[in-house]
Amino acid sequence: MRQRIYCLILFACLLGGCIFKQPYDVDKAQRSEFSISDDAYHLAGQRFMVLENNEFEENGQIFYVESETELAKLIQYAIDHDLESISYQSKHTMDLDLVSKQLSILNPFDISLLQNDTSYSNHAGDTLYVSHRITISNPDERYAQAKQEAQRRVAEIISDNMSLDERIAAIHDNIILTTRYEEENAETNSAQFQASGVLLDGVGVCSGYSRAFLLMAKEAGVEAIYVSAEAMNHGWNYVKGDNGWRHIDITWDDPVPDQEGRILTTYLNAEEAVFFGDNLHILNNTEKATLNEIINSFFSNHS
Repeated sequence: MRQRIYCLILFACLLGGCIFKQPYDVDKAQRSEFSISDDAYHLAGQRFMVLENNEFEENGQIFYVESETELAKLIQYAIDHDLESISYQSKHTMDLDLVSKQLSILNPFDISLLQNDTSYSNHAGDTLYVSHRITISNPDERYAQAKQEAQRRVAEIISDNMSLDERIAAIHDNIILTTRYEEENAETNSAQFQASGVLLDGVGVCSGYSRAFLLMAKEAGVEAIYVSAEAMNHGWNYVKGDNGWRHIDITWDDPVPDQEGRILTTYLNAEEAVFFGDNLHILNNTEKATLNEIINSFFSNHS
């Protein structure tokens, strides 16, 4: 399993001679609420704080965040709505590596974030305002094709009258029947770690399987996240079925060597006692806590 978290770059630009005389005070700024739709896949019913009447940044919304989780939510909102950038203010310096780690659990692709900071000052050199703009990109050039393929497959195998468990099983089976596990060329073929390798080439390793599932699950209206187990160097999915959240390992349900038409269901909708029995799967306490935090933060408002 390989998981990429791209470095975040800070760029500062100092503009002297600004006509503004008073430093910007976040605490005194007028604010309004921005609500997420109740039927959104992530963040349903949650709200962001928007800063109003900002004379330094007159174009676009300026969001206010107080923590890395709030910033991750804001960026996830941008990702879900195909926004390329987002602007924010905060009284605290954000740990963008932590933000990236949260986003890597939620999304079926590598996240690349570039933060540009622009500093405004007066003639005396006093800082009046610092703007923060994050640009979001996906280094996988074939991701758009993979998403289209995920949509095509979901339309083919998923029907409106299916239960959550039936949808999960259908996606699980489809990926296994169309994918061959291959690790030998993984270091030279980065596509095997991506959803695009599984959905477009039919070849992948655990992260590719898990990301392909994540992409198809979202298209099918199934809540899911990506699980990364450091001790195992392995990845799988955590999925919400008819009876709550369960772990699912599609990679281990695909026989090796590839056997045409054969599907295992050992780790499909398995109880935790089975999934983690005999230390077959290992998650440390920090990793388990992180999964629960992600679910509560990004999916907790769903009925």
